[in-house]
Amino acid sequence: MSDVYGNNASASSSSSLNSSLQDTDDDHTIAALLAEDERLRVGGRLGKRLSHLDSIPHTPRVIGSIPDANDATLDHERLAQRLATYGLAEMQIEGDGNCQFRALSDQLFQKQDYHKYVRKEVIKQFEAKICLVTSFRDTCYIEILPKDITPARELWLSFWSEVHYNSLYQAGEVPIRTQRKKHWLF
Repeated sequence: MSDVYGNNASASSSSSLNSSLQDTDDDHTIAALLAEDERLRVGGRLGKRLSHLDSIPHTPRVIGSIPDANDATLDHERLAQRLATYGLAEMQIEGDGNCQFRALSDQLFQKQDYHKYVRKEVIKQFEAKICLVTSFRDTCYIEILPKDITPARELWLSFWSEVHYNSLYQAGEVPIRTQRKKHWLF
């Protein structure tokens, strides 16, 4: 495995290279375990396919301010190409500061409207000492797993331009949802 990644290494310390290789190995291990778990439960088409793909090298950027429109567009196009490589597509999530919880709500309930409930439940899980598994570099997902409960399903979210989350589905299976009219309570 080091032969594959060793040729693409930039001039950096050997410890950071080893750490990077270990992170990539860990990502592959996590993807393989998730794929096996999903396969045992429902056939695992998506997780299985992702675990067998080669990693696409990516180094997340540290964003000091909101990117301009050109940078955000280029970042999103790059993510769209990576998702297409994995056979995935995005469903756009409202960008009101609750996008991560809206995306989780979409994955769990097929509606973004339950984002406040999802936020409350996530806070309860953090208080219950959960294990949080994230991988934005290679597989663009976040999964929240209670330590003592086996998850019922995988949740897949995209994280683009390091500022926004969308919900992921297999290509061609993105649901079409109509926006409800908002009713104001005065």
